[in-house]
Amino acid sequence: MNNFFGFDTANSFYDKRRHINLVYYSMMHLRLLSGDNSFIYDVKRIISSNNSSLEKAKMMRMEILTDYENSFLDYLQKRYNLSDNDYVTILSGESLTNAIVKSPAGYTSIENWELIIQIMYSTMLCGPSFQHLVQRFISEFLIPLSAGMRGVTLQRSTFRLISENLNICLEKGKRQWSDLPYIEKYIIDKIA
Repeated sequence: MNNFFGFDTANSFYDKRRHINLVYYSMMHLRLLSGDNSFIYDVKRIISSNNSSLEKAKMMRMEILTDYENSFLDYLQKRYNLSDNDYVTILSGESLTNAIVKSPAGYTSIENWELIIQIMYSTMLCGPSFQHLVQRFISEFLIPLSAGMRGVTLQRSTFRLISENLNICLEKGKRQWSDLPYIEKYIIDKIA
């Protein structure tokens, strides 16, 4: 990976990579909280295989991610104009072995809020069997991660507001990926 995410820099060049990776990592982290040994075994098997990054990415897409997660990540890749090579590198899962994940360095407050909302949205895509772990995910992962984000102050009540307003948008029929900018703006207007 040789600093593929620019972890030792404050360079915004890496922001798109960090953004997509953070959403992807969040999906994986939520699953890890379940303690499902078969999931951990499957991820390790794929990452440690001698396959190319492209093959590993395909395996992660087929064996680990849900259809909704794949579709959401594809949408984010297009929205943020992330190159196919960078996207494959992220999906290959090699970053999952790093002990470090960082948020984008050059993001504004609004961009950071959009990322947090996307991460919260992604937890819903993991499926109902993981929803009981979301509060723990927020406490143990998302709140500490967001502490260094520009213009973001998070508390448990903030996530309640994000969830409530996200559900309002979904109930209004905002369910397409193309509705996500509307959802983000709607929620940010309520919480920021």
